[in-house]
Amino acid sequence: RRVHGRAFIFGCHAECANEVATKCDDIVIVNLDDGSVSLPIFQLPEIPEDAYKDLIDLFSALKYKFDLQLLNRPSFLTADEMLIYHNEFNSQFDREIRAVCMDFMVSLFADVLPFVNSELNKFRGDQFLDTRCDDEKLFYRVVSSTAGFQFFIRDRIRRLEDAFFHIALYRADSTSMRRTLQSLSAANAMQLISKTRPMFKKRSLSIEGESSHDQYIAIPFSQHDVPNTVLNLPSLKSTTNSQISSSHFHKECVSLLTQSIDHATSAMDKAYYRYLRGMIYVALNDPVAALTDFGDISSLDSRLLPTQIMSELFAIVNLAVDIPGEDAQLIDSLKRRFSATYRDGSTESLFDKRGITRGSSIAFNVITEFMEDIPSKPLNLKEFIKTIQLRDILVDEDAIRRLFEGLTLESPLITVATLSRFLGYWNELDNLCRTFIKTPAIGSSLGGGEFILKVSSIVRSDLGVGSLVLTPKRLLFLEQGSNICHEVAKLSHIEFIERITRSSIFIDSSLSLRILKKSLRGNTPERFDVALREERDCWFHLVQEMWCARRQSEDPAEKDPQIITQGAQTVAVLNAVIMSSTCPDVQHSSNPSWSIAHVAHFTRLRTSGSASSSTESGDTPLALVHRINPTQGEPNKSTIEAVLYTTKMSSDQTVEDSDSGDNEPQLWCAISLSRDDARVRGGSRVIRYDASTWAPHPRKFVAPDRILCLAETVNSGAIWAGSTDGSIHVIDATHVRGTRQLQRHEDLVSDIRPIFSIINNNLMVSASLDGHIVVWNADQHESQREFHLSGLRGLVGIQISGSDSIWGCAKDSGKIIKLNISQTDENRIDKELSVRSEGERSLRLQCMLLTTDNQIWVGCATTGQIEVWHSTSYQRIDTVYLNCSGISCMVEVRDTIWVGTKCGRVFVYNGRTRMVVRELVVAPNAAIRSMCTTGGKYVITGSASNDGRIALWRS
Repeated sequence: RRVHGRAFIFGCHAECANEVATKCDDIVIVNLDDGSVSLPIFQLPEIPEDAYKDLIDLFSALKYKFDLQLLNRPSFLTADEMLIYHNEFNSQFDREIRAVCMDFMVSLFADVLPFVNSELNKFRGDQFLDTRCDDEKLFYRVVSSTAGFQFFIRDRIRRLEDAFFHIALYRADSTSMRRTLQSLSAANAMQLISKTRPMFKKRSLSIEGESSHDQYIAIPFSQHDVPNTVLNLPSLKSTTNSQISSSHFHKECVSLLTQSIDHATSAMDKAYYRYLRGMIYVALNDPVAALTDFGDISSLDSRLLPTQIMSELFAIVNLAVDIPGEDAQLIDSLKRRFSATYRDGSTESLFDKRGITRGSSIAFNVITEFMEDIPSKPLNLKEFIKTIQLRDILVDEDAIRRLFEGLTLESPLITVATLSRFLGYWNELDNLCRTFIKTPAIGSSLGGGEFILKVSSIVRSDLGVGSLVLTPKRLLFLEQGSNICHEVAKLSHIEFIERITRSSIFIDSSLSLRILKKSLRGNTPERFDVALREERDCWFHLVQEMWCARRQSEDPAEKDPQIITQGAQTVAVLNAVIMSSTCPDVQHSSNPSWSIAHVAHFTRLRTSGSASSSTESGDTPLALVHRINPTQGEPNKSTIEAVLYTTKMSSDQTVEDSDSGDNEPQLWCAISLSRDDARVRGGSRVIRYDASTWAPHPRKFVAPDRILCLAETVNSGAIWAGSTDGSIHVIDATHVRGTRQLQRHEDLVSDIRPIFSIINNNLMVSASLDGHIVVWNADQHESQREFHLSGLRGLVGIQISGSDSIWGCAKDSGKIIKLNISQTDENRIDKELSVRSEGERSLRLQCMLLTTDNQIWVGCATTGQIEVWHSTSYQRIDTVYLNCSGISCMVEVRDTIWVGTKCGRVFVYNGRTRMVVRELVVAPNAAIRSMCTTGGKYVITGSASNDGRIALWRS
């Protein structure tokens, strides 16, 4: 029964069933006595056949007859043993039923996930329905209108990692992906490929030699033999004969739990005890003590954090006016630590600047409509961006800004008529492409991930009479009558495009398009002419834009396949701009040529010379291997704050995880989110890539503040991430999920390094900007030694020398320090070197590198100067000058030193001669923010937000 938009199940006596049925006309009545089912009066749509068959097969495989199970085992000695076995059998049967029902739900709704946009709180319902078969559309249309489906979509938008998420992730396959792509519009297909490719990775849930049903039933409801810890609660005591004092009971529980915490040896037991004690403090109306216990949980297991309760507690203490000074300081510290909290890999804000809680009481608006009404008033740029993003026309804000300027001719507002005409032509092309792709000749000719961008009317060409078709890869020609699809040219083979006018003595002159492409038979280019008449100019701009985008994507100095996605979206938008410019009531009709040139982004880059060119990039084309854009399909570019390459499988990883590819080389990157992000303001996101395919893992770790450094533990299979709020987030490398939050630093965590030691391989060292160095036990997540170097200002980097020495550089004081972590004096510096310029002025340092041949390279932050020192004689060896505005990072690869600069270039030096070997152009307008190596074969760089991409280089 649905009450206030919610559905639930309730039971009643069989004699009352008829009375209930007369009062409610939309319920399903199941009589448990006779097994009958009464359906509602209205007609229910049929369930999709494939999911229904799977459901029947799974239910048929269940073992539900207890007596048959007794035939294959010895008889019980006592009735109690038989009763225990019977209860276990019933419990297992219940778990199997839940597993079968979950499998049924995944079969029905797994294909929903690619159409959920978490950034815009949107579900593209009409696009999802277009991918369904005709006999399934009624079912999904009815289901999508229910309140239960809306709550389901809300959980998908929130990235809730429940059982549905995990099973759908592992069951998704390439067949579903291809069916989805073939039904998408041109503007969205490439964006969907980049977002969902890693999810559609086939993985069998069955083990060879076993039934797939039995194997599935064990996921995710399998029971593990974990020893339980029993906590005996105190008995209730009465203060009088008639009353029971709950507060006295709660206080005794607090005392008992305090003793249990002091005697507990397991970190997990301590986390459980603190969780229970925090809940009892809530019952005792002591929010400060409760928040203190919940705060301590974060360093043990942050998955236990009660998000909603903490939100309410923060709201209570914000409204309180009589909090003592020490408690007020404690609350402020907890606010800084828990501006966001982790739960199943996602982040939710606990409080905002006004102290208003955010939780289940806040309305969560899910946009499920794809086409909304045209706005009734002129829109400014901000409103226009939101309108375009909600319709999935474009997502990148820079591209939308160019579109706005092109449509308005740089006016502050876009009129209703202009927007209406533009959206009308965009929808017209979108519907035409969706219809045309169903043509058998076209559908069989398209390759994987290929879709239609533009279709012409019936035209005459060198191949006969038919329609010209543009895709992101090729130009096709569909011959009329025979329905034969010819390949005119691959876009990468086109050499020249020009507009011509053809005429003959029999036919009047017609506007035509001439395409010259590479010949496979000789050096003379092959020619293809097509008489497009009034469509010629439009086709010229569209083909040229897609051609320029592909050329830039394949340029040896660029090598970024994701540029093709941007080019395809620009082509769809450019067509609507050109078509709408013929209407007299639009703003850009007065100067359509300028509008077209402004929107055709890649054409303008190529004609103006701003695009990357392999002929002007020196060593870049030979060294560059690949580029990755972590924010592809998002509104804004982000800075790549840190990159980390890992190669080994964690020690506690299971064979199942190993089979899934988690033991493959992995690339981790931390990117800073835009402050305009509605879900996490000014935070960071950690993304894991499969280094063999460069496909991102679907789960991402989100932190409340910027993450500046990443490090891998030696043998515990975890990634440590240092944040600007002084926290160190411990991320499970297998599941990409935050498990702990370590709190020892009071300032920005500038660097984290593992210590490789024969005696102890579980040590990590972290440093913060205020000169605080902490030596951690990586297995226990506890601090072993701490050093407070108060004389240093701006400790920005550390290097490990051997197993007991740490080198670091101070940004503000211009000093290099050496520290022995095995010493007893926690404030003594073994060696201190001052880095000064020729005028004896302290240099502002940015990074340092300790090489294998005992050299210390120190880079300056504001000048292109590198000071080279010897790590044993403590003498300055050399000074290297670069033509740049500052050094940002350095790594050593065999006998070379790679130096990243703030001018977007990487200088490769010979470590012995200190001479430049190569100069690579990474991003002309963006600083190099992070670098790492892959063990000597490749170097990986991350750029600032002006470029926002990861680049892979041959070393």
